[in-house]
Amino acid sequence: DEGAIDTAFDWRFKMPDASASFLIVEIDEAALQHFSEEYGRWPWPREVFAEALAGLSAYEPKSITFNIMFSDPDKLNSDSDALFNFIIEETDNVIFPATRLSKENDQLSKVKASQLSFSSDIDEDRTIAILVTQFGAATTKMAINNLLIDDDGIVRRFAALHSEPGFSLLTLPGKIAEVESRSLTDIEHLINWPEDINNYESISFKVLYEALENGDKSVLKRLSDKHILFGLTAPGLSFQRPTPVSAFTEDTRILTAVADNIIQRNGLSTIPPALILFLAILMFGVLSLCFILKVDDGLIDVIFIGLETSSILITIGSMSFTSYAIDLSFLIFSGLIYFAICKTYDIPV
Repeated sequence: DEGAIDTAFDWRFKMPDASASFLIVEIDEAALQHFSEEYGRWPWPREVFAEALAGLSAYEPKSITFNIMFSDPDKLNSDSDALFNFIIEETDNVIFPATRLSKENDQLSKVKASQLSFSSDIDEDRTIAILVTQFGAATTKMAINNLLIDDDGIVRRFAALHSEPGFSLLTLPGKIAEVESRSLTDIEHLINWPEDINNYESISFKVLYEALENGDKSVLKRLSDKHILFGLTAPGLSFQRPTPVSAFTEDTRILTAVADNIIQRNGLSTIPPALILFLAILMFGVLSLCFILKVDDGLIDVIFIGLETSSILITIGSMSFTSYAIDLSFLIFSGLIYFAICKTYDIPV
């Protein structure tokens, strides 16, 4: 049904707007070129981010999230790391990523679920293969940035809590939503994509850094009361995933859309597959009775066209105007096949 869901997203009558509460700070080509003059190639010394974090805090954003892994110390510049760690410790609303690694490596890890501040509902305190931010001050300011990926490699779903047998882990969008005091669960929803995921406000890190240095109020006034997310967007550095709305979507924008859904509480819930199966059986029963009782062919055609049209409108309409995705694609396609078989059988008769 995934392909049908993607098609329904394309044909929706109404889509939510990208919230103005988010600002994405892009580590783009302009930023790489600007900082290469002083620091060379990426990655830059952590003092760059320490200075940016200290400057941003003065403008009271709601949260500051780094969707950038700082998993290893900078052995060539320990003072830079120490400065960043100090600024992190002094900043309450900063968030850092952790990445859940393959479960096959759990037995090789020395990190236990109880050691992670963002784990909860621990029934089994076992080791977890996980990549964490290396700064001590970030210990209580982390959440996992893993995306839910369907079997075909496309990102369609989210949950504020990542649940496994024995424990749950808080996700990065969930951590952002905690700032808004939103309740968090491990129930999966379809991402309610905005009309254009590129409509989330963004700014080059180069522009932001220069504005902080120069006190450029025209730029800095955009920071207040925002959820700010730092992400890699330069070619070769960015992580991109296919989604129903784009073949290539930067993971920071996906995480932003998910956080937006959790805060706005407009993620799309799905209905149980058993209900879809019941409706399909009911439609087969109605059509079968019509053919068995030799109902007029014209009336059968009208009934079938009505059922199919209603199913299409319900699928697209539910995703457009409600908080549910009532996916009746199985009903539509299986009904079409059954109707075609019945009509073909009727020809020699």
